[in-house]
Amino acid sequence: MKKSKNGKKMLYIKKVAFFWKKSCIEIIFEKKTVILFIERKINLCNFLFDKERDFEMNKMKQIIINSFLYILALAFIFAFAGKVKLAMVSGHSMDPTLNDGDFLIVYAKEPTDQDIVILTTEGKESKAEYIVKRYYEEKSDETGYWVEGDNKNNSLDSRKLGTFNKDNLFGVAIFDISQFKFLK
Repeated sequence: MKKSKNGKKMLYIKKVAFFWKKSCIEIIFEKKTVILFIERKINLCNFLFDKERDFEMNKMKQIIINSFLYILALAFIFAFAGKVKLAMVSGHSMDPTLNDGDFLIVYAKEPTDQDIVILTTEGKESKAEYIVKRYYEEKSDETGYWVEGDNKNNSLDSRKLGTFNKDNLFGVAIFDISQFKFLK
């Protein structure tokens, strides 16, 4: 493991290799090595590496894919540090902002007004689960967070369950990997 000049631990990507149908990323953090193999869809590979297409277009598309993979690798690196986690949207309570099946990068921090947050319903319902909602600072108080889904007609949120205490907070969604956009 490498250390910086001031003696702090460093994490780094040791290797990045791109193969025909897979990308390999080796991440090292505190003497732990993780090798990620990211499968690419065959249709996408055929489209990107079609020899009849213009060489410059293929090069640009490969740069975009590589950039996406680096962002994904950084998310995994920070996940090892405990600050960033991955989550998947399940359901339609956040339509149209987030879609069912979207993957999110979640940062462990206190939310600000209008942030999209991930919470657990532990203590609110008999079956604890994670939910994705929008945080409203003006409706919250010192005892808990007020959250609502963007799709008001199809959302189990603070209007039914009341405020959520700080122990229920999983984190704030900062990036939607599926739609490749930052969230606010």
